[in-house]
Amino acid sequence: MTGSRHGYRIAFMLGKSNIKPGAHPIRHPEPAHLTDTLSSHMEMYLKTILQLQREDRPVGVTAVAKALGVSVPSASQALRALRERGLVVHPTYGKVRLSDRGRDVAAAVNERFETLHRFLTNVLHVDERTARQEACQIEHVLTDDTLWRLEAWLDFVSRCRLDLAQVLGHFHEYLEHRMAGNCCPTCEVPPLGRGEGVRVG
Repeated sequence: MTGSRHGYRIAFMLGKSNIKPGAHPIRHPEPAHLTDTLSSHMEMYLKTILQLQREDRPVGVTAVAKALGVSVPSASQALRALRERGLVVHPTYGKVRLSDRGRDVAAAVNERFETLHRFLTNVLHVDERTARQEACQIEHVLTDDTLWRLEAWLDFVSRCRLDLAQVLGHFHEYLEHRMAGNCCPTCEVPPLGRGEGVRVG
């Protein structure tokens, strides 16, 4: 996309869409989420197991406990509860793996995390550490409808032929001025203190 004084490209900023040309741009929200009956605590265990499996690392109780920063007894208790729900397969003294349903739940939670992380870092320019922490917290409370709308917005921005790159580039410039307590020289918008709302109308 041309015309941006900052040389921004939407595909670079927001990540290339993995949607095939001609397909519906984004999925429709499901009427009921797979993780509705699970606590955020249990969702984190499933997502962690999925991430360890993707890294081709042996997934034992100790590895899961270390990744989550909990004790081995606590991890054992949580994995036992997940096994009773049919979400993990964990033979006595064996390695942990996700069941088919557990993999679906973990993938859904991980998708929420990736979408939120992409928005926080590439659009709002939140630093990496904070973005990961906050995406991890929000992923458990975000509704399917809100996630669908957020994905729709990210997809729209990556596909729209208007020069949205210039708008986003200028937004990042505006953020820098605002955080420094200065007016935006282009918009002449007076700075707001952090936590102050913007009045509309």
